[in-house]
Amino acid sequence: KKDDVQAEQRRLQQTQKQLREEREKVAEARKRETSVLAELEQIEQRLGDKGEMATEYQALMADSAATPDSLYDAGAIAGQLGEAKEQEAAWARLRQKFPDHPLAQRAALELAHAAYRQEQYAEALELAKAATRGEEIKAEALLQMGEAALKLHQHADALRAFQAVTATPGVDAALKFRALAGSALAQEEQQRWPDALKLYEQVAADSPDATLKQWAQERVAAIKAQQKRLLQRATLDHANALFKARKFGEAVAQARAVTQSDDVETRVEAFLLIGEAELTQKRPAPALEAFEAATKVQGIDAGARDRALAGSWRALEAQQQLAEALARYSAIA
Repeated sequence: KKDDVQAEQRRLQQTQKQLREEREKVAEARKRETSVLAELEQIEQRLGDKGEMATEYQALMADSAATPDSLYDAGAIAGQLGEAKEQEAAWARLRQKFPDHPLAQRAALELAHAAYRQEQYAEALELAKAATRGEEIKAEALLQMGEAALKLHQHADALRAFQAVTATPGVDAALKFRALAGSALAQEEQQRWPDALKLYEQVAADSPDATLKQWAQERVAAIKAQQKRLLQRATLDHANALFKARKFGEAVAQARAVTQSDDVETRVEAFLLIGEAELTQKRPAPALEAFEAATKVQGIDAGARDRALAGSWRALEAQQQLAEALARYSAIA
């Protein structure tokens, strides 16, 4: 009897568990149904709103006594409806009928932004230029001019526009630092490294935009690395010139200064130059050391490796280490 009671209790517990699970399923189904109904209501409301907005747009455009405000509103409504052509038509009419009105300049700027997003940079540049007539939006329009000119690789025009932004009294900080960043990029694209670095460092230090600040910090690091590579290449070029002038000791000293370069080609060329200079001075032991170091550089190309092996062979031969010299020669052959 005790076993029967326990079995009945287990059956009761199982039944209660199943009931709880069923109730949870029903509750979840009702929740999903409520969510779907709410979404359908929102869609229906949006469709209704769009219908009303389309009617309002048509009424504004049909008004023979249109005002700058009504035409600007018509364009804004078309934009909310996702009708780019209708928006352009409304704002083109606004700019034609009321070219000196501030809303005409605002419309030109909005169209410039849209053209820029669509990668129509020449059109964006012209529209932004027209928008600079509006005093309240002049800095923003100049910024858009600079960014469009930069995309067109018109660096001088881009720099003038960006500098005009930063020179604007009381300019918004966000616009100012975007302009400084644009100036830095224009300078970098022209390989004016010191000017670019100075501007990037200013943005990296003071920009209120965290994303822009991080980007500028990355560009600072990249330009410093580039400057280091350029200095190392200049040093190596000087070493080559000294070698050709038969100033072998000086050439070796210059080349050794760049044997730790992060640039594989520069590093390998430095070792090869040292090896050749030492061989010319009849110093086969340090020559061999340099050629062997060249072969161990990670990422060395096949041609440079063969030159290094050939140098090692010549250095070993000069030391009468003929067996090892033959092994190097075989590696090349």
